[in-house]
Amino acid sequence: MSGLAGRVAVVTGASRGVGRRVAVRLARDGATVALVARGAAGLNETAAEIAQHGGRSAVFTTDLSYSSPVAIATLRGSIERELGAPSILVNGAGVFGPISLIKDVDTAAWLETIAINALTPFLLCQAFVGGMIAGGWGRIVNVTSAAALHPPGATNSAYGTSKAALNQMTRHLASEIEGTGVT
Repeated sequence: MSGLAGRVAVVTGASRGVGRRVAVRLARDGATVALVARGAAGLNETAAEIAQHGGRSAVFTTDLSYSSPVAIATLRGSIERELGAPSILVNGAGVFGPISLIKDVDTAAWLETIAINALTPFLLCQAFVGGMIAGGWGRIVNVTSAAALHPPGATNSAYGTSKAALNQMTRHLASEIEGTGVT
């Protein structure tokens, strides 16, 4: 995706790891990047790294756990006001979740894993894909895991379930947007 001048990208999980690397690369390729995560310090470090290379970004400190459609709409409005309409979305935020048997697992931690890894990407895709379709071009990348493809095992049900759900939702979305210029 080189030559991204004039494009706005949204990257969740941009405060560290894969999200940070993706955000920096998109900026190096010319995109203006909306950096989204709950950790302001890490987001500011990513923004500084982007600025060092002459790129442009903006920080949007947002807790994506248990995201609601209202919170996502607020985030979308903030990004669009500050940077313009995004044509790239990278759902890179994720958590590994609790390591426990289902009978013993902390229910709140299990649900938070599902929310961060599956529900939030769904809500973000829903929030931004319409604008991409209207613009005739867009790219959506949902970062997932091979864990969704492995046979189920003990102690990791939240993560595996969340990534299997994300994979299936991504496949449905790809089918829905086929031929629109958005992939």
